[in-house]
Amino acid sequence: MLRNVVVPLDGSKLSDQALDYLRLLAAPQERPVVTLLGVAEGDGSHREIHRAGLERHLNAVSEDLRQSGLRVVTHLEVGDPAERILAWVEFERPDLLLMATHGRSGVLRFLRGSVAERVLRACPVPLLLVNAGETQGRAPIQRPRRILVPLDGSAEAATIVPVVAATARAIGAEVLLVRVGPDALAGVDHVGERMAELPELERTLSLPRARLASEGLTVRTSVHFGDPAAEILSAAEAARADLIAIATHGRSGVSAWWAGSVTESVLHQTRLPLLVVRSNVGQAAA
Repeated sequence: MLRNVVVPLDGSKLSDQALDYLRLLAAPQERPVVTLLGVAEGDGSHREIHRAGLERHLNAVSEDLRQSGLRVVTHLEVGDPAERILAWVEFERPDLLLMATHGRSGVLRFLRGSVAERVLRACPVPLLLVNAGETQGRAPIQRPRRILVPLDGSAEAATIVPVVAATARAIGAEVLLVRVGPDALAGVDHVGERMAELPELERTLSLPRARLASEGLTVRTSVHFGDPAAEILSAAEAARADLIAIATHGRSGVSAWWAGSVTESVLHQTRLPLLVVRSNVGQAAA
């Protein structure tokens, strides 16, 4: 259940694309509190103009969301967007930070390689990143039906599981657990070695699968060999996943899934929403 969600907005239609996912995830009957967070950036008169326009936008969006039955508050900050977003969530500790990755308004930019990635590297709460450029102008977003969860066999990577369980229950989605084996075994010449490795890789998925299944969720598993980011993206496409959920600090043998590596590589390339949890955040949730 989502009790408190923070949505950073910059006043643009692109950043507002995050609101479509908010409406899917935040059930009005659960009465979640939604904080619309704006950050005015710039100097002097430019900042004041941006601040005034952003305040009007937040008020208009909040009124629309209230009409949908949500409880909404607005908050306006001044300064560096990533710093102010991180400071706010550190203080408030919401259940979810939901933001678009391509919103633009004046000098404030929620861009890959900028605000979104800076927030990704340090966010202390679960973070849902929506690629707004992929949703703009398309048909209304549908409730995610399938969540793909990459795991590497480590306890750190598995800390995403409690968050996935709560999310999948809330939206009625099935879960696909994916394990990627060593890149060195991906070639045709290593078929025998892959077959020998397969049972152990499948075994590492048995515990998270059992945990999710015990909560009444439909769970499937899949094992691949190769580059982790490339295989995650390929598996997501093959499974027609609607959402990728991943922890940022899992490590296992030759596969190192630390912040700044696999997760950001997936973020750069996927068109799907990305639910990210730093491993210490997931441990606290567990």
